[in-house]
Amino acid sequence: GLKPLIDLLDTTPLLPADVVRLALWVGEYYASGPGPAVAAAMPPKAWVVSERHAQITAAGRTALSEPRGDARSQVLALLVDGVAHPVARLARTVAAGQGTQAKKQGGLYARLTAMARDGLITLSQPLKGSASAFRSVVVARTTVHGLEMLEGGATLGARQVDALRVLAGSPSGLALTALVRQGISRDTVRRLAARGAVTTTREVVERDPWSTSGQTLTHLADNTPGRGDGTDPEPGPGLVLTPEQQRAVDSLGPDAGSGRFSVALLHGVTGSGKTEIYLTLARDTVARDRQALILVPEIALTPAVATRFRRAFGDRVAVQHSGLSEGARHDQWHRIRRGDVDVVVGTRSAVFAPLPSVGLIVVDEEHDASYKQEETPRYHGRDVAVMRAKQAGALAVL
Repeated sequence: GLKPLIDLLDTTPLLPADVVRLALWVGEYYASGPGPAVAAAMPPKAWVVSERHAQITAAGRTALSEPRGDARSQVLALLVDGVAHPVARLARTVAAGQGTQAKKQGGLYARLTAMARDGLITLSQPLKGSASAFRSVVVARTTVHGLEMLEGGATLGARQVDALRVLAGSPSGLALTALVRQGISRDTVRRLAARGAVTTTREVVERDPWSTSGQTLTHLADNTPGRGDGTDPEPGPGLVLTPEQQRAVDSLGPDAGSGRFSVALLHGVTGSGKTEIYLTLARDTVARDRQALILVPEIALTPAVATRFRRAFGDRVAVQHSGLSEGARHDQWHRIRRGDVDVVVGTRSAVFAPLPSVGLIVVDEEHDASYKQEETPRYHGRDVAVMRAKQAGALAVL
């Protein structure tokens, strides 16, 4: 029968319906099954695992003191230490002691359920893993009272004065880690907070995929100048195309973001200016309120291509590839899912990027063998990209 609903975990599905449909097609077409295909579309750090545990109660100890020599007593004896034991491990132990009789775990689970109903044990399913993989930092900001203390000559230690001066110069606040790098201790910040001179809050910040390590945090966590400081480039001016490039754009442009499915092969040797065509088509797509997905064959090519698109589209560009830290990939995936992104640049696996309304998919160097996934689920990134374009009513440029 139906079981009672305990809680509502999500208000929206983690994966968009079109990505689920694409993953199910991959699982069927390449005979990998739906599980591995859907798993390939999931973001990093998405899995939280539960495992059933059994623990003896006081009533169970009392029952154990009256030996009956049956299977129930054997289970209670295994739980006598009072620790919560994984049910799977109990099943293996019972099976080893009783041979073929107890090798079916279903029988043990039924027995445990009955024992829990009789109050002899408790059954629980604790979660393993983090329910939230977003990165957070403690951010300090100066208050009006703190500025008055600084300007009014209040009795402050030298470090406290330094801290208030630094924070006064950063109205948006600074992470405690950034203050520590400037020689201001957490203790100093705590004392100022106790006097009402600063406030501290814990805030979620995104990991920066544009730094070389993929670990630098944008905005609050790292306020050094230059790339990686949270300062995003402004969109650049329009491109000046050669006559050949313009002819290609004139031919492909009407389909970009139009809602019509079409596939085109763009031929050009390396350095012939295909990227300029991709950029122009992406502009046309975004102008029609749809998004562009740019696939490249190798991780090494991603930074240069992503930088070109970032110059054109500012901070509305995301990257997806395995060269990023798992945390950076997690944050980029969720930026895409929230609709904060117009262009995604990535390798083969980015074909599953959760863009809400993709209108252009580019598979650069489509002949490259790197688009073939060798591990389960096996698939050809180029062919999956074409199928996604078909399902979304998008232009696929190979």
